[in-house]
Amino acid sequence: MDKVIKPIEYLAENYDEVSEWCDTHNAPMFLTKDGEIKLAIMSIKVYEKLISACGDADISKDENVDVISVKGND
Repeated sequence: MDKVIKPIEYLAENYDEVSEWCDTHNAPMFLTKDGEIKLAIMSIKVYEKLISACGDADISKDENVDVISVKGND
C-alpha cells in the first residue's frame, strides 16, 4: 500500500474521515507541515498491534511527553 500523506490542516478539517480511514486500512496516515512529514497517526488497533509485536512495553508519563520504552531494548 502506498503512503497516504496529507497536510496537518487536513486532520482538523476531516477528523472523522481520517479516523475511519486509519481504522479501515489498518495503516498509518502521514501528516505534513510545511511540506515535510512530521506525524504518523494510526488507529488504536494498529498501535496496540505494534506494541504487542515489540513485546512487553513500559508506558510511562513524562511532564510533557508520553514515553514508550520497550523492555530489552535499553
